[in-house]
Amino acid sequence: MDVGWKDVDIQVGDQVLMKNVIFPSKLTPNFGITEYQVLEREGNIVKVSRGGKTLLRDVSHLKKIPAASTTMTVPASTTNLEKHNQHSLAKSSEENDTSAGPGLKLKLKNIGGMWEPVREEDERNSRSPD
Repeated sequence: MDVGWKDVDIQVGDQVLMKNVIFPSKLTPNFGITEYQVLEREGNIVKVSRGGKTLLRDVSHLKKIPAASTTMTVPASTTNLEKHNQHSLAKSSEENDTSAGPGLKLKLKNIGGMWEPVREEDERNSRSPD
């Protein structure tokens, strides 16, 4: 009866993550983000390497990275969103006064680098030169 354990299929040449043994805070993830490559395996002892540094670890302290997830692609929608945000920031920095659209009750004006609400009577006085 096999209760409480499972086979680990880590082989030579696999990319793995190493388990964090020290947790400086409760938000620290269980596994680090540094990828290591498996050099040797004898039973439950695995030799991993990264950047010339070689470590021996128990197989239970390693997590195999699936081969398909070693490269990440950024969706096109993300880059378009970033371009839109940059355009919006550039546009808002050029304008000192913002006008509220229909349905909005608060208008803001950039005065000395600070956005301050514009009262209706101030707006009427600045529009009509009497």
